[in-house]
Amino acid sequence: MLEVLQSYFGLNEVQMLREINISFSGILEILKAKRIDYASLKNALVPRPDRNEAAFIFDTTQIESSWYGLDVSKWILPTLDQDATHSVLCGDLIGDNNRQDRLYEAFSQEVVLAKPCTWKHSSQFYIVYINNLSDQMLSNIRDGLSQYVGYVGWGGLLCTFFS
Repeated sequence: MLEVLQSYFGLNEVQMLREINISFSGILEILKAKRIDYASLKNALVPRPDRNEAAFIFDTTQIESSWYGLDVSKWILPTLDQDATHSVLCGDLIGDNNRQDRLYEAFSQEVVLAKPCTWKHSSQFYIVYINNLSDQMLSNIRDGLSQYVGYVGWGGLLCTFFS
């Protein structure tokens, strides 16, 4: 969106920096009014080279509940460190029918399977992305999900492919 703003208004780099700083100051004021310290969110918002990000994959055809997102969250949330800060994103792996071959190829190359899985269509998969994970946190999540029938596996590089 910044590129669109810069192009539309013909802003140079100095003007863009000023606009970004004004927006950031506004965000800080909103957070402060809500008693949220930006510094406490920074680890979830800014990637760190010493931390992992991972996408945890679930096969919804193996989950009995039609509210599979709720079911998955009941398994994932207890595995997270309550004192840590993460960005958590989730959703279905939706792709056009004409891209299923490409999606399957990426899936088969990037997902570390925890159990056998039969690919029928990308839409059968639900993904939960979590960032700011230490190696131990990543291991704890994988261990915690290992007994869950819907859990298929996880991927690190998968995050960049599907984002």
